[in-house]
Amino acid sequence: MDDIDMNDMDPRLAKAMIIFGLKFAEYTKEMDLDLWNRAIDYAKTFTKVDGVEINCNPKNPNEFQ
Repeated sequence: MDDIDMNDMDPRLAKAMIIFGLKFAEYTKEMDLDLWNRAIDYAKTFTKVDGVEINCNPKNPNEFQ
């Protein structure tokens, strides 16, 4: 998915994907915190966007920078 041109994406699809991802992550975190932390590290290796670095605040796991 790293080669998707966001300019060609239907905004409704983009919104649905973001909401799905957030809800999926929220559920995973509630059910298995260790898996959630491993999943963050895994996903970060595939989320390469120029000028953006994803960092999760370990003191507040809901806060991303």
